[in-house]
Amino acid sequence: MSEYPWTPWYTSDYLSATRTLEPLTRAWWSDTLFTMYEFGLDGEVSGTLEQLARLCPGLTVEQMQNVLKDLQHWNTAIVTRNGSVTPEVWTVVSSKAKSLSAERKGNATRQQRWRDRQKEEAKRHRNANVTGQNQNHNQNQNKKGNLSSPRERGADKGLREFFPEFQAAWNQMASSKNVTCSKCMKISDRWKKKLKSRLADSFWREHWREALAKIPESDFLSGRRTDWKATVEFFMRPDSVLKIMQGDYDNSERGGNGEANLPRHDPDPDW
Repeated sequence: MSEYPWTPWYTSDYLSATRTLEPLTRAWWSDTLFTMYEFGLDGEVSGTLEQLARLCPGLTVEQMQNVLKDLQHWNTAIVTRNGSVTPEVWTVVSSKAKSLSAERKGNATRQQRWRDRQKEEAKRHRNANVTGQNQNHNQNQNKKGNLSSPRERGADKGLREFFPEFQAAWNQMASSKNVTCSKCMKISDRWKKKLKSRLADSFWREHWREALAKIPESDFLSGRRTDWKATVEFFMRPDSVLKIMQGDYDNSERGGNGEANLPRHDPDPDW
């Protein structure tokens, strides 16, 4: 069966080209044209007289000879003979059918190129969609992984640098003469969270060093008056730096009331 579902049939051309042919020639020629199309012979058929006669059932070799002569006489087809082989091989060519075959092949090639372009375009769209989905997925993963912005990373870097700075400043204070405050051996994760909260307070951020320097001056905070003494946890309370700076823990001769300001042990909202 032909790969083409139909073929154009120019009736006027066929009638004008075959009107003068013998009835037997017309029968063989019409069957041959359909055979050329059906088997994709590109408007050309070759074979011995016996083979050509089979294209029209019932035709004899002698009748086939007359058919070829008739086609040649009226220029309906191009008929050639190859006598260099035995038995002789005849070739019959229909110029119109050959032209149509070439046109079909050209159309098929163009259609295939168009289909290939469509497939390639669809493939590019699919790849673009996959790339976009992967980028969105990576962005979501980055968000889930808490990957911060450059500004946030800068803030985190500042915090990491502040933790050892605070630890060193506290330990220097705790090493002062007549101060019994415990040294800070390590900034725990819980303390880091508290320090981060304290740094968000502009007053604490601007005065924590000054408040730290006032601890050795206070008999109460330094542990010289009672067993109680200032600790890192006390210093990190939201109001401790403010109270130290306003003199709540100053010695009585400096205007403070010392022990009367013993820190309450109420729950710290930051803990």
